Amino acid sequence: MIATPFLLACSPLVLGAGATLIFGRRLRKPPVPGLLFHSVVPKPRAEMAHFPRGRFEKLCDALQQRNYRTLTLHEASNASALPPGEKTVLLTFDDGLQSVYRHALPLLDGCGFRATVFCVSGFYGEDSSWDIFPHNRHLTREEIRSIAQSGHEIGSHTCTHAYLPYLDDQSVRRELSNSKKLLENIIGKAVTSLSFPYGGWNQRIWEIAQETGYTAATLYRGHVGVLKGLFPVQGVHRFDSVDDVLAKLTTTRPLSLVRARSRMMTHFARGTPVWKYRKEYVKV
Repeated sequence: MIATPFLLACSPLVLGAGATLIFGRRLRKPPVPGLLFHSVVPKPRAEMAHFPRGRFEKLCDALQQRNYRTLTLHEASNASALPPGEKTVLLTFDDGLQSVYRHALPLLDGCGFRATVFCVSGFYGEDSSWDIFPHNRHLTREEIRSIAQSGHEIGSHTCTHAYLPYLDDQSVRRELSNSKKLLENIIGKAVTSLSFPYGGWNQRIWEIAQETGYTAATLYRGHVGVLKGLFPVQGVHRFDSVDDVLAKLTTTRPLSLVRARSRMMTHFARGTPVWKYRKEYVKV
């Protein structure tokens, strides 16, 4: 029986559930816990990556009340030692969507928080046609520049949001190098941080990224302490409560429902490159 694209796209979710049960005990708490958002909107639509604005505001208040200090990825990667007892967190946003500029950043600025926004540089000002849900609008050049001038960090999420492990070396290098140059031309400063689309990476990808000039990258939770310069983050989704998000930062329990849900959504997202398969993809 030939598998349909739908079954292929859903298979990572099934594998993710099994991986959570089998490998969940192997996680270690990172030195700087990280959260991964995609969009913050007043009224979430069907996408699981949409996080409600009202809930995000409550989360910012909760972090502030608990005396959390936010770090950009560049700051985290250059901090030789953090003060003992200080509570720090990475706040990151993948894709570089306009909703982040309109709804999340004003709340962060009001709390004195700083974030890292990873932009898909080949889509600024356009809709996300690379996604299953194509109606999300990307940041414009002016908005990207404004974010950087406000003290937040701009990082790369490649040029076209390609699943990098499916590309050959030359294509990976082009995705990373072109994105870096485009963003640097917009903000007028070096771009050294990277987020791998769909969480897709391996040592080959990271070595090419370092050769291209990147010094730090975020990974989906579960790869703590693999290689220097890589920082784990946990995805935040529409169904997460404020308490759920805070638990992602603090839980050390071997088995956690919050952690399991996050890992399963991560694996489910990796079905998108199968559903939106590209002609340049090759298994290398």
